Amino acid sequence: MNEVQVEAFGTNVIADFKNGVVLTPMGTAPATSIPDDLTLIGVDEWIKWGDANDFPQKVVSLSEPSTIIGPAISKLVKLGHSGGVQAGYVEYVDGKEVFTPVFNQEFEDFKRKSNLDAYILEALSDFFWFGNVFANLVLNKGKDKIVQLFVEEACYCRWEKPNLRTGRVENCFISANWDKPNLKKDDLIKVKVLDQYYDPAEQINKNASAMRFVYPINFPSPNRHYYQLAPWNGAIKSGWLQFSLQIPAFKTAMMKNQLTLKYHLEVNEDYWPLEYEGWKEKTPAEKQTLKQKFLVKFTENLADTKNAAKAIMTSFKYERNNEERHMWKITAIDDKIKSGVYVEDSQEASTHLMNALELDPTLFGNGPGKGFSAGSGSDKNSAYNLLMVALKPIHNLILQPLYVVRDVNKMDPKLQFRMANTFMAESTSGKPKMVSEQTNAIPAKG
Repeated sequence: MNEVQVEAFGTNVIADFKNGVVLTPMGTAPATSIPDDLTLIGVDEWIKWGDANDFPQKVVSLSEPSTIIGPAISKLVKLGHSGGVQAGYVEYVDGKEVFTPVFNQEFEDFKRKSNLDAYILEALSDFFWFGNVFANLVLNKGKDKIVQLFVEEACYCRWEKPNLRTGRVENCFISANWDKPNLKKDDLIKVKVLDQYYDPAEQINKNASAMRFVYPINFPSPNRHYYQLAPWNGAIKSGWLQFSLQIPAFKTAMMKNQLTLKYHLEVNEDYWPLEYEGWKEKTPAEKQTLKQKFLVKFTENLADTKNAAKAIMTSFKYERNNEERHMWKITAIDDKIKSGVYVEDSQEASTHLMNALELDPTLFGNGPGKGFSAGSGSDKNSAYNLLMVALKPIHNLILQPLYVVRDVNKMDPKLQFRMANTFMAESTSGKPKMVSEQTNAIPAKG
């Protein structure tokens, strides 16, 4: 959906917030002379995230029942965190980058006091769930050091509409009450936004008033200017997520109702006068009642688990033409639960969800259904190593605020940050072993 937002102010002024253009009647003052204290009367000052401004909340609500989405993202977050963040120095040996971790007291103090592990986990979680991370940097009272780095809950954050002159988003609004009607600006927390494309550390140093800043982190998606879209949302738009949720619901309904679907009982009309005296004189309503009681008795005697493996006896007679004349006919209906109905559909839906999440199923264990392979050991090794490579650009984005911390806090400007990734390799015994990324080499099998 195109996120260009056009709003009307009164009856004469229209603004295109994406391109920073204001349309006014002929002869009115140009856009550059719009007063600084212009208030958007009757119009929200924030950019809606989704048509009803509840897109992230809807994503969570739709995905919570899934046995794939939540656990798979949890797996990605834990693998993405890996060994945590390290500080060190980079040098080049034979044209290859070699990162050497070091102990830096100032960084270690910040890492401990700011709970950097929690930041990494929360940033990865919001990144994989929503494609947008709202990293927050907090200064000390003297405004000369950053003392905290944390992630504000993505569901609570909305961008302020951009400055009409610069086209930039300057503030982020934070609230846990976006679902409440008539929400006012005074009910929100307003935090300054850093431009991540040019020296955010200098932006902090030049700001004389703000104590807290939002550093936007996202992975670009086409035709989305403000809120990016996590790639796996295609599973929602295509209907595969909803389809995967319908299968267990349908199977549950089948299991609850399988007694009424287990047998088809056909009763010869000539049987009823033999079973019930005065049948022909009874009213249609009385006959219907007797038939219902008969069916209940039949179901209790035949379908109850206490009667398992017991026999049932019926009688019949021959007609003059030697044809059998049965009073009852009992036909067993196929048990769809035992036959594995919808197993293939469940597997197909799971495959689509895994593809959308860009997660190899071999890392997730056995898939649902019969005969769904978990993959061999070598498959898991390859899938794990490929995932570590794919996580590299995401790690780079998540770690960017640490460089702002380094520069504002005047740490060594040569200090670099990396996630302590490990790779799987097979030893001569054929068993996998972990190899540090810093070795820049993965031993060949054998």
